[in-house]
Amino acid sequence: MAGEPSDTGFPFARNAAGVAGELGGKRLRGNPAEIRPVLESFEPYEGGNDLLWGLNSVRNPNTHRMIVPTGQAVVGTEMSISNATIKGGKLGYSEWNPAKNELEYMRLGPGSTADYKMSVAFDICFSGTNALSGKPVIASLHAIASEVERVVLTIEAETARHLREKGG
Repeated sequence: MAGEPSDTGFPFARNAAGVAGELGGKRLRGNPAEIRPVLESFEPYEGGNDLLWGLNSVRNPNTHRMIVPTGQAVVGTEMSISNATIKGGKLGYSEWNPAKNELEYMRLGPGSTADYKMSVAFDICFSGTNALSGKPVIASLHAIASEVERVVLTIEAETARHLREKGG
């Protein structure tokens, strides 16, 4: 369609200076100057807006390599222990070991015995990205969608305001 801007986009970067650099560079030169401060205000960089940075981190083609089952976000665990002789160790915790791809709920010392029954439910969480690491995928994606909606609505409102001011 004629009249559509080119060289526009959202300025993700590693820090605030990088965002400013992206907006001032060739790749995003089509973003109107009046809107650039609004885009910078969203802090779309590592250590700024974690939801936007998380979105940027998972939008890469290797997304599925960053989603792993984990015990960091256990939804519910039910454990009953009877006839137990426990000689050291740990009970009633959850610890995900990504190197072994396993979840540990109890560790008993040598010579311990126990009859136990467990019922476990857990979330699938992100791994490998600072902003979303260890956070449940579904809840994070809902939060990201809400943040993106807020960003889009803000950009639309700011654009409409500038167009009104220009008489267009």
